[in-house]
Amino acid sequence: MKPADNPTPRDAPHPAELSPHPAGEPETTPCWRCGKPAGAGFLSCAWCQAPLAFGAPAPTDRAGAPIAAFFPKLMAGFGLFIAISAGNIAIHSACHDATIRLACDTAAMALVGALTTWLCLVRPPIAGFPVPGLAWLAWVAAVPILAASIQANFMFHDYLKKILAVDAEDGLDLMPWQAAWLFILITIFPAIIEEIFFRHLVLDTFRREFDSWATGVWVSSIMFGMAHIGQPFALPYLIGVGFILALLRTASGTLLLPMLVHAFHNGIVVARALDGKLIP
Repeated sequence: MKPADNPTPRDAPHPAELSPHPAGEPETTPCWRCGKPAGAGFLSCAWCQAPLAFGAPAPTDRAGAPIAAFFPKLMAGFGLFIAISAGNIAIHSACHDATIRLACDTAAMALVGALTTWLCLVRPPIAGFPVPGLAWLAWVAAVPILAASIQANFMFHDYLKKILAVDAEDGLDLMPWQAAWLFILITIFPAIIEEIFFRHLVLDTFRREFDSWATGVWVSSIMFGMAHIGQPFALPYLIGVGFILALLRTASGTLLLPMLVHAFHNGIVVARALDGKLIP
């Protein structure tokens, strides 16, 4: 065979001739999170700041997936919250051993935390916030809102205990370390896990799908209340708290503010209930 019979690389078509991408324009690829064009070779998306360093193909659920693809997973997580809340009624009614109850609560928190983390990995793209200019106002208003919410909590539950003739004491003889762990378990972990699930996954998914921040706020608030079905008489109050936290999330544009408000709210309420048990 003559050398001329075997085409050399110079005889082969140039890659630019085979590429459908117009010459002179930067090559782009859809962002795995928001679906908008992101420049090839960039470390992060210019639209949503999603990391692009690895350049791996996006999983189906993370590349512009409609709610139909993510909704079953989201509802499975919501069902787990309800099941755990309802299960706590049976466990706390049947068992009066503080260590066993704390162990069950810890396992439940670890379970919903793991599921929430997994859902964050397969979430659909995040919609933009419609009111970024209200961020400073949300932070300023958070202090009086927190104070009013705590006062409303005390008044609401004191009224319930009065009309239902419920003893305010839990009946558990808690050791200092048990009281401290219970304080952390009810204050820190729910403020992180519940905010990520309800004010990020639920709120952003419904807001994006229906193109309405109000829909996301109301749906996430109702689901937040229903997830505490173990406290049925407190559902109206909890839906209201969920509504406030959702507004703070939407107005501030960050999960940090509702997380802080949630943690301080729970911390003050639990400290009141554990008065004298947190310190040896």
